[in-house]
Amino acid sequence: MTDRKQTEGATERNQDRGRDQLGFPDLSLPYLGDPEVVEGLVRQFLSDVVAARKGYNADELDAEQAQEKVKRSAKRHADIFMGRAVFEKPEDGFAVPPWNSPAQLGRYLVGKGLDPDEDEACESLFLLTANLVLDAMAEHEDDKIDDETAQFRTDVAVEQAVQMLLGLPDEMFE
Repeated sequence: MTDRKQTEGATERNQDRGRDQLGFPDLSLPYLGDPEVVEGLVRQFLSDVVAARKGYNADELDAEQAQEKVKRSAKRHADIFMGRAVFEKPEDGFAVPPWNSPAQLGRYLVGKGLDPDEDEACESLFLLTANLVLDAMAEHEDDKIDDETAQFRTDVAVEQAVQMLLGLPDEMFE
């Protein structure tokens, strides 16, 4: 059977005219340039962070195990954003624009002071976000801040991470 994308004049070829040759992402997958997709992934990461904290508080994990769980999740999410993640099924992956690479996103994050290594800067962003949320959680657990303040600080951490992962100018959030 002939691939209709290869047949000149076929509707399938016209719909896909050069997308694959030009390096455009497959938009049938969740797109890492979409703020909602990015926010969802940041919040997914933070759910791993919260689970590690709860495990630690319930004495199910020691401090080292909890830290390792957060670090693994940070690496896994950074690999998604740097275009390095490998998925067993392609449909479980993401449409990755050229921005999501060490040369682009990594360099941008280095410029923000996150890590001097472009390959590690995205992981550093996730770890920083985890620290911001964990600080808010600890202060909330110690009754130093109320529910509303803890939620506000978490939302700000998420918004800042999303802003940086998308490479949005700082002025948009001032």
